[in-house]
Amino acid sequence: MTVCVKATAIAATLLILIYTALSFMGASSVEKLGQLENGAEVLAKVSDYYFGSYGAILLGLMITVACLTTSVGLITACSSFFHELFPKISYKNFAIILTIFSTLVANIGLTQLIKISIPVLMTMYPIAITLIFLTFLHSAFNGRPEVYQGSLIFTFIVSLFDGLNAAGIHIKAISIFFTEFLPMYELGLGWLLPAIIGGLFGYIFSRLRKKKILSSSAVQ
Repeated sequence: MTVCVKATAIAATLLILIYTALSFMGASSVEKLGQLENGAEVLAKVSDYYFGSYGAILLGLMITVACLTTSVGLITACSSFFHELFPKISYKNFAIILTIFSTLVANIGLTQLIKISIPVLMTMYPIAITLIFLTFLHSAFNGRPEVYQGSLIFTFIVSLFDGLNAAGIHIKAISIFFTEFLPMYELGLGWLLPAIIGGLFGYIFSRLRKKKILSSSAVQ
């Protein structure tokens, strides 16, 4: 346990330093390089500015080393997961399929990738965060499935429309309703209150259903 805590602290500290440096680089590069389209372009221009023609080689090597471990980890984990779901397809075939798919997606360009991924992330990240919090609170409500179901369903209702808005599909009546009645909706946290309400409804429903079952058993 102590080793894990120390390793986590070291990794967190290094990541904080790295991303602070990247943030400073992006903010301070505007004066020399102007407003660029995305972070990849900032890195490319900064590398060229400081290292000239060797900058592209250096940047390519750095990105390869940084991203290779993540790519390998994701492909192996996803291949293993899907192989368990669909045993008839081998782990190796899943790894090949995911590698080819990832290569094709990676080459559409960062700007296009961001445009595609933002609506998906806006829909999925509230659900993921809610699930994480529910997992931490699992023992507090005795792991009742109804709490998970109610909280995630209510969260999904809000996050779905957040994703549609990010994709440019605006449903005005829904947006006005959410803006007026959901706290922090304009900050992207409108799902928070529905997640809590859904969890409470799920908990109450599970308790009522349990009492009904016990009453029925007693009568029999």
